[in-house]
Amino acid sequence: MNEIFSRIKVSGRQVAAVVVFVIVAAVAQMAIPSLLGTMINAQLAAGVKPFDALVSSGVSRLRPVFNTSLTTVLGMMPLVADPFYSAMAVTIMGGLAFATLLTMVVVPVNYAILYRVKRTENAA
Repeated sequence: MNEIFSRIKVSGRQVAAVVVFVIVAAVAQMAIPSLLGTMINAQLAAGVKPFDALVSSGVSRLRPVFNTSLTTVLGMMPLVADPFYSAMAVTIMGGLAFATLLTMVVVPVNYAILYRVKRTENAA
């Protein structure tokens, strides 16, 4: 693995740190929809109506997902000024913002469509 990094004109440690960071961010973004589905299924098992379980799971996951994405985007802000890392930083920031939108809007909507979740009468 050192041979791969030694061919790039950058210190291997810097490149390795960036690669590890991107992998961790990708794994975290893939795990979030799974957690949302797990929460919905747990509430359904507890006897909550499907629409109420979908809404309450989405609301309870909104703050952790948003805070995680926000801190990562803000952490990338100093790299925007660096000519070497600016493109990567902007890409990661945009990707996280888009992934957050997908996670908190598209995943619950697709769940509702696939499982034919209907809005209950007493739901707000």
